[in-house]
Amino acid sequence: MGEYAPSKYDPKVYQFDLVTIGEHTVIPENVQIGKNTAISGVTVPEDYPDGLLASGDYIIKAGGIR
Repeated sequence: MGEYAPSKYDPKVYQFDLVTIGEHTVIPENVQIGKNTAISGVTVPEDYPDGLLASGDYIIKAGGIR
């Protein structure tokens, strides 16, 4: 989803237009995910302004591991 943007988290690792989702991560329904993004942890709709994780952005939350 969206245009290319370099990763704000680690551009050397999160590149090639991929989305990286951590183990046991929860992503709410109807959320759009951009390119070069990283998501880890239990996320809620409020973590996604306008229902979107923009290209190059990330959400890393502590906990959420079972």
